[in-house]
Amino acid sequence: MNESVLLVNGHRSAAGLVELVRIRACLGGAASVLLGAFLARGVAGLTERNCLVGSVAIALAVAVANVVNDVVDLPTDAASGRSRPLPSGRVRVSTARIAAVALAVTALALAATAGVVPVLAMGALLLLATAYSFLFKSTVLVGNLVVAGCASAPVVYGGFLAGSVAPAIWVAAGLSFLFMLAYEALKTLRDGEPDAAAGLRTLATWTGPAWSVRLFAACSIMLGAALLAAAAASPAALPYLVCVLPLLALIGAAGAPFVGRSQTRKRATTRPADAAIERSLRLLKMAWLVGLIDMAWLR
Repeated sequence: MNESVLLVNGHRSAAGLVELVRIRACLGGAASVLLGAFLARGVAGLTERNCLVGSVAIALAVAVANVVNDVVDLPTDAASGRSRPLPSGRVRVSTARIAAVALAVTALALAATAGVVPVLAMGALLLLATAYSFLFKSTVLVGNLVVAGCASAPVVYGGFLAGSVAPAIWVAAGLSFLFMLAYEALKTLRDGEPDAAAGLRTLATWTGPAWSVRLFAACSIMLGAALLAAAAASPAALPYLVCVLPLLALIGAAGAPFVGRSQTRKRATTRPADAAIERSLRLLKMAWLVGLIDMAWLR
């Protein structure tokens, strides 16, 4: 009986850790490194040892950021009744802290195999991503900019590991930055109530829904325009534009529930329905994957 209980608890803890690190986000970070490597050297960049190792290291770094974020957010998540692994008790806080340290050390060790600059860059990225949870989360817009910067950095990291930070890589990083800033604006809108209860100063808690909606709308419009303008940087402009149409459709569908809110003062001061926000966030997650594929046409 005791062995069965231990087995069940071990399974719950393992599943909780997988949820804690957010596997899809980790894979997205790894894919961004490979995108940078591809934009730098084509298919050869995808088989480069340093690039492959670097993609794993970035995936671990993303996991570190997510685990640390959940540890810091434990009181907020517990108060809001969220069924995250830590407040639900599926993963112990001590286990999460050990996992974060182990993941960070492994990421640094892997980056060190590529040289001094890659490991220093990895250290800086880990420091910035961790500092977000402790220092920048409650700084209104600064925290969103930090997250967007961390999310777009892996593309440049992959290009550097492949040996060439080509102009197309900076275009891809800029597009990633705009996308993540739009996503963050919408996420702060979703988290507005629990963040306000925890005393956090985010865009949504400081200004109400109005400026979160406006920032999301502005970033989405700029992103759409930038995606179209990026065709000028692609040697295969027509295939790129054809492939980018589904991405624009996803971004448009994600923004549809908020049309008019950024211009209408009365509507902007009311919080959109939770279901609409969650639906838009799901569409943006799909758009992130589609966008990574589309940006390969920039080479």
